[in-house]
Amino acid sequence: MAGRLLGKRAIVTGAASGFGRGIAAAFVAEGARVVIADRNAAAGAAAARDLGDAAHAIACDVADAASVAALGQQALAWLGGLDLLVNNAGVAQRPTPLAELDEATFDHIAAVNMKAIYLTARTCLPALAASPAAAILNIASTAGVSPRPGLVWYNASKAWVIGATRAMAIELAPARIRVNAINPVAGETPMLADFMGGDTPETRARFLASIPMGRFSTPADIAAAAVYLCSDEAALVTGVASTVAHSGGLVVGLYLLGTGLSTAGVVATATALYALTNLVKLVGYWRIGFLTAPVLVADLLVLPVLLAGAWLGYRAHRRLPRRAFELALIAIALAGAARLLLGS
Repeated sequence: MAGRLLGKRAIVTGAASGFGRGIAAAFVAEGARVVIADRNAAAGAAAARDLGDAAHAIACDVADAASVAALGQQALAWLGGLDLLVNNAGVAQRPTPLAELDEATFDHIAAVNMKAIYLTARTCLPALAASPAAAILNIASTAGVSPRPGLVWYNASKAWVIGATRAMAIELAPARIRVNAINPVAGETPMLADFMGGDTPETRARFLASIPMGRFSTPADIAAAAVYLCSDEAALVTGVASTVAHSGGLVVGLYLLGTGLSTAGVVATATALYALTNLVKLVGYWRIGFLTAPVLVADLLVLPVLLAGAWLGYRAHRRLPRRAFELALIAIALAGAARLLLGS
């Protein structure tokens, strides 16, 4: 369906490469006019030339308040208003034990991944409030919901993005400004080598072993989700942190609800699949050297409970008394609590 963003005016940060460039290209293809904001002025200008008259490049350091304020002024002058703000700019962290990361690197991660969202929101809110259908989209990460060892402060920064997204959605709902996030799994972007601690066929193979779908995300994957969340099709969607290219029982369960299967049957199927993805993660972490004692204990403790919950859900689907089904739900809730307490 072409033209889903027809007439929309957007700012996309970090849009000279990677996910940002993919999002900008998809927005232009769907009828939007886009400001490409990037600290790499030459790359931003090249991206804008490739996208044609509907794109305009503005050099911006998103971690600097004065630079973001200038971005807001120049973007509004070119666009004539603002409907969409995509906070895509971000930095990665090379695998490093949490106590060994130097303060300057920590400050840089916090400034680009966290402070920048505060700065762009503060700058762009007046213009967004004047739009009849405004939306903010923050690019977070699966690291914010399923952290990897060795990336503690990056994980934490992306968890902050998810929390900020939900809080912003609540506060801005009365102004009819929607706020959502996308959680990409590791993707084919310039930051991939940093995440993996080097880009070699061996490190790629080990890293892919920890991704249930067996491949990295691509700019096209993220752009497709971004177009939907910023379009009028998602007019009632706000406060969502949508995971892309990272399988799980919940997504399958939502699908199964539409197939006519009983609720108990959905619980059984989704819980069993969640247990399976836990096993896949466990094997993947072992293969890439990320398997730690707390993670192992958490998964070994939780897996039997999940499988028991799946079995009870199945029996409930087969007309087991309601009490057994309630016990299954309690077991699943306890399993989730155990995972949180054990840090898995």
